[in-house]
Amino acid sequence: MLKLLSYKLHSSIFSCVQLAYLELKGCLLPDSTPGFPGLSNLKYLYVHYTVELEPHLNSAQFGTLAALISGCPGLEQLPVKVAPEVPGVTLKIAAPRLREFQIRACSADWMVEIQNLLPDLAYAKLQLPFFRYAQEGGVEASAYFTGHFAGGGAGVA
Repeated sequence: MLKLLSYKLHSSIFSCVQLAYLELKGCLLPDSTPGFPGLSNLKYLYVHYTVELEPHLNSAQFGTLAALISGCPGLEQLPVKVAPEVPGVTLKIAAPRLREFQIRACSADWMVEIQNLLPDLAYAKLQLPFFRYAQEGGVEASAYFTGHFAGGGAGVA
C-alpha cells in the first residue's frame, strides 16, 4: 500500500510493478514514460485532486491518469475525486476488470468516457453537477448509476 499527500510524483512510480493498492491525494502524476508496461498487479487506485492543484490540472494530467488506468489490466476499484472546478475535461476509462468506480467532480463541464465493456462492473457512482438541467432554482443534481454496463442493463438508483 502506498499513500501520498501533496506531492508531485516521480516517474519511478510507473516501475512499481508489484504495487496492488495506490492512494493519491493532492498529487500530480508525472508524464507517463514511453513504453510504460503498466502496473499489472494494481487492483485499487484512488485519486483525489485537491483545490491546491487547480493551476496544474489540465487535459495532459487527465491524459496521464487515463494512461495509468489503461495500464492496469487488473484494476478492480477506481474512485476519483476532483475538488476544484476543472472545465473541459474528459476522463477516459479503459479497465475491463473494473468492478467498482466512483467519479466525483465539481465542474459542470466534465465527461467520463468508458472505452470498453465492463462485464464485472457491480457498482458505479457518478457525481457531476448538472447545472444545465437544474436551471430552475439552481439546485445541483447528481446521477448515480448501478448496474452491469456490458449487458446494457445499467440501472439508475
